[in-house]
Amino acid sequence: MAIKAVAQFQLGTVLNNRKQAMDTFRLIKGAGYEGIELCYFMIHPTSVFYKIGMRASGTPIGRGGWMDWPSLVKDSGLKVVSVHQNVKALSKHLEKTAEETLSLGARRVTLSNSHTDYSSEGAVAALADWLSETGGKLHAYGLELIYHNHNAEFLHPVKGKTAYQLLIEQTDPALVGFELDGFWAADAGMDILQVMDMLGSRLKLYHITDRGSTRKGAAATPIIQYMGAELGNGNMNLEPMIRKALCLGVEAIILETHRGWENGDPVKSMQTSGEYLAKFL
Repeated sequence: MAIKAVAQFQLGTVLNNRKQAMDTFRLIKGAGYEGIELCYFMIHPTSVFYKIGMRASGTPIGRGGWMDWPSLVKDSGLKVVSVHQNVKALSKHLEKTAEETLSLGARRVTLSNSHTDYSSEGAVAALADWLSETGGKLHAYGLELIYHNHNAEFLHPVKGKTAYQLLIEQTDPALVGFELDGFWAADAGMDILQVMDMLGSRLKLYHITDRGSTRKGAAATPIIQYMGAELGNGNMNLEPMIRKALCLGVEAIILETHRGWENGDPVKSMQTSGEYLAKFL
């Protein structure tokens, strides 16, 4: 049975110290969530400049990187469904990354690979080989490698196929799973149900966000961009996506709405989305 989880990325601004974190964890559990997904740049100290840049992009990450996260998650009562990492951590510091993941009680390392070249078949093939190789190394530690998409993977490096399709075809199913981010796939114009069918049993985790805009007043040029919305408050037909993911055996459905929160409050946003997810989980 899949569990409900929430991405740390959504709640960084209310995880700034131990007391606040424990209070937030209680609210997460009270909203019906059983798990949390951690992110490497939020469980480690980061520079002021990095934090400023993230805030300027509309995604503040808070100041929780200095805390003892293994101790925090142990006391939280929440299951760590995965830990998002980057290419550097998996290429240059794999042993350390694996040990840290295990110390957090997690069994999955998720690669959020937003700065890769998907523009040619050769580039995608090289990435697929690296993913399978890295998945094999993590497997030796009892860990599973998961690939998380954005919108760039749905470019077409070869006629009739997206980079995402090639990654599914060219990675070892025993060593590489997938975390489908429905928001970004929809942003690329994809049919989410078809993407889920392509993944089949390799769909291990499902990042769920609704699409909408909190901006009010007359539209202007450039056209208003979509933002995340609370589940059920946007314009995505989420119910068949959730049911399809559950049918395929997804192990966690993970909320991530990292801006455009209801009343500017990430906790209230998380609670509203939790009410929607309670219909299915």
